[in-house]
Amino acid sequence: MAEKTSIVILGAGGAGVATAQALDKGLNPANHTLTLVSNTDYYRHHPAALRAVVTSEGNLEKEMCIPFDRVFGKGYRDGKGRVGSVKYGQVDRVEELEAGQGGYVVFNNGERINWDILVIATGSEWNGPLAHWPDHLSEIPKFMEGWREKFATAKSIAVVGSGAVGSELAGEIRDFYPSTEVTVVHKQHLLLNSTYPDAYRQRITDDLKNRNVRVLTEDSVNGLTAGLLDGTDGVQPGRKITTAKGVQLSAELIGK
Repeated sequence: MAEKTSIVILGAGGAGVATAQALDKGLNPANHTLTLVSNTDYYRHHPAALRAVVTSEGNLEKEMCIPFDRVFGKGYRDGKGRVGSVKYGQVDRVEELEAGQGGYVVFNNGERINWDILVIATGSEWNGPLAHWPDHLSEIPKFMEGWREKFATAKSIAVVGSGAVGSELAGEIRDFYPSTEVTVVHKQHLLLNSTYPDAYRQRITDDLKNRNVRVLTEDSVNGLTAGLLDGTDGVQPGRKITTAKGVQLSAELIGK
């Protein structure tokens, strides 16, 4: 009997999960194996995350953090489908044999799984509230409480870089903490980036200004440590920072 073709998907975000679900429905179990590799035991729906870390209103974490138990459909359990299964662990490296011969995914505990076809869907690295998510669903409440306490405590917040994520975060903070001083600092002349039409970027810029968010464009903040940008340094009462253009602003909490 011929060996089954091993398909391995690295990354269980939106792209990885959608690919795994489609393949699980279409592949022949007699000819294929399918492994979805995730470093967490849950799927995270990022579009809801920025509001969820700011406020407990709506308990969004219960909707946006979804266990992989039934990732392949309601009729399946324990992360197993017709062909697919979920493998949890931290990947150390990918080894490739001769061209076209597949290779191995090697985990940090030394375990190896072979692949004939490898799909890399590891997604993006984020800063601020979207960084350092816990590996286990059971740890989400503590993670959320930590960020919500920071937003509730800080009297002034600076968002350094106001792309789609930064602009949305500033708006969420303004909605739920109207008395907090919120400033966004952005290198370009309008918020977001050139992917978006200027008219839309102007609309977002004006919208934040109209909601009493201080908007500093064509400016930046240098010399900030990773701990400041990802929020792990926490809230520092009375802290002020100075932009590259010499503008001083209050920033008890800094995000990116």
